[in-house]
Amino acid sequence: MDNLNERYELLERLLDEEKIYLDRELTFSRLCAWLNVPVVVMDSLLMHELGVDGERLLELFRAGEAARLHELYGIEAFF
Repeated sequence: MDNLNERYELLERLLDEEKIYLDRELTFSRLCAWLNVPVVVMDSLLMHELGVDGERLLELFRAGEAARLHELYGIEAFF
């Protein structure tokens, strides 16, 4: 279980600090493959911790960034 927690923390860093969600080609399946965690396992953890699945989480991060850019610069961003 510790390994899964480490992978979850890495996921948080990749999203928060590295902003990997800005890559529109990135899918949750590919992200899980990088993390070496089965999609169903990470989805279950995310649903338990955050109430959303992995694909929805990526969508939320992308939408948040688009809203931030719109607020700062008045532009429509598409991620």
